[in-house]
Amino acid sequence: MSLNEHCHIHFCSEVFSSLPLYTADRQTQTKQPERSGSRQEATVCFPMATAVVTAPVVAARGQVDLVECIDWQSVECLNEKSTHTFVNALKQGYREDNGLHLESDADEQLLLYIPFNQVVKLHSLIIKGPPDEGPRTLKLFANRQSMGFSNVNDFPINDAVTVSLEHLEGKPVPLKYVKFQNVRSLTVFIEDNQGSSDCTQVQKLAIIGSTVETTNMSELKKINNEN
Repeated sequence: MSLNEHCHIHFCSEVFSSLPLYTADRQTQTKQPERSGSRQEATVCFPMATAVVTAPVVAARGQVDLVECIDWQSVECLNEKSTHTFVNALKQGYREDNGLHLESDADEQLLLYIPFNQVVKLHSLIIKGPPDEGPRTLKLFANRQSMGFSNVNDFPINDAVTVSLEHLEGKPVPLKYVKFQNVRSLTVFIEDNQGSSDCTQVQKLAIIGSTVETTNMSELKKINNEN
C-alpha cells in the first residue's frame, strides 16, 4: 500500500498529541483510559506524515516486510510518549521520515504488542535509532497477550537480542527462526538503550518474515484450546 493510500485512511488534521486514547501507567503497568468509550468505539486518527519516498525493505530471499500483515487497530505500546507513538516507527511512510520516531516516556523501557491478521513466520528485524538513545536489549515473545512491565519477566522468552550500532544503521537483526514458526502476535520488550538516558528512541521497526498461507486460523485455535 502506498503512502497516499495510507494517508487516505483514518487521517486527521489534529495535532499528534491527540493520537493515543490510552497511556501507560508505570506505577500499575496498566493502560489507563484518558476519556470514556471502549477501544472499539474509538477512532484512531493518524497524523499527516511528511511525503517521503518509501523504498522497499531489502529482505533475505523468500522473506518479505510483514507491514501489510499487522492488525493496526490492535497494536499497543506501553510507556510511549503521547507525541511520539508507535505509528512513527511501524507504519510505512512514517518510519521512512527521519523527523519522526517512537519515544519512551517515564523511563527508557518500551513494551510493544504487535498482532498480525494472519499466521506468519519471523526471520529478522530491522530496527533503526540514534547511537545513544537507540534500543540495545530486546526480549521477544510470540503469541503472548496481556503482558505488562510488572510481569514481562515471568514469561519464557522466544529470543533475546543485543542491538549493535551497526544494526541501528539498518543491518538486519537475525532471529531464532525455529522459535517463530506459527506467530499470531509479537511482543517486543525494549529493556534498555545504548547509553544511560531515560529516553529511548526508535526511528524504524520492520518485521521480516513470511506468511503461513496454508494455516487455517479456526483450526489452529481449536488445536490450541484442546491442548
